[in-house]
Amino acid sequence: MPDTRQPLIEKGVESDPVAQFAQWYERAQATVKPLPDAVALATATPAGHPSLRMVLLKGFDAHGFVFYTNYRSRKGRELARNPRAALLFYWGELERQVRIDGRVERLMARESEEYFATRPRGSQLSAWASSQSALVAGRGPLERRFADFARKYPDAVPRPPHWGGYRLVPEAFEFWQGREDRLHDRILYRRVRGGRWRIARLAP
Repeated sequence: MPDTRQPLIEKGVESDPVAQFAQWYERAQATVKPLPDAVALATATPAGHPSLRMVLLKGFDAHGFVFYTNYRSRKGRELARNPRAALLFYWGELERQVRIDGRVERLMARESEEYFATRPRGSQLSAWASSQSALVAGRGPLERRFADFARKYPDAVPRPPHWGGYRLVPEAFEFWQGREDRLHDRILYRRVRGGRWRIARLAP
């Protein structure tokens, strides 16, 4: 059973939050079942009306955190008008959370094409069949559209022009470690001038 109440102290964390995230993510992949890559994505309209949903992390590096979706979905429409978002990873088995805030940009078409080609055929067809977030008159029309596209593309399925990837470019990270008596550890990284990261502690 993992020790889920390890102290998180300023001198013990990485100077780069992406490196710190990589350590925690590796531990989550070995411990959290299923879907350690599931993450809550928060977006908002320009007027500040928020929405929240789960997506799957499909990659991360020093440039940001990548997920894929339909550009016409609610999140896609909100990101088009207000390209800022927040991610929240919750790994209950480890009593850990990571929150990441930043701006969001679309991936280049080539990156989306490369990822789409790796998806199962059924998932590729669903990207064509579903007008994500739109009202539908039951499941029947969805299944008929799926069948129509399966006939249209009997072999390779091209990427729909309305489907692709986004990258959240981080400006702040918060690492949360559960501790006894609700005196949790919260370490904040905030990007400052010159691209450096400033580390501070938040009260639980």
